[in-house]
Amino acid sequence: MDWLSSAAFFALYHEIPLEEEVLKFERGRISEALAKVNGKVTHAAKLLGLNYQKLAYIIETKHPDLLKKRTPVRRRPRKQ
Repeated sequence: MDWLSSAAFFALYHEIPLEEEVLKFERGRISEALAKVNGKVTHAAKLLGLNYQKLAYIIETKHPDLLKKRTPVRRRPRKQ
């Protein structure tokens, strides 16, 4: 740690909690994937190596601000 003083190390790595950093990184990756596929969650999930349900759940629970970047949910009509 010669190149980095202990004060600089503390400022870089302890100012923002790990969970917050992970959420920022996750939000960025999801946002980029949604932008690449015009907001289609199914296609974004494939790019990220997730299934649709998992990505939709992550967006709804952890990153509700990204809901406006996704295409509207279209429900299939039920057979009668």
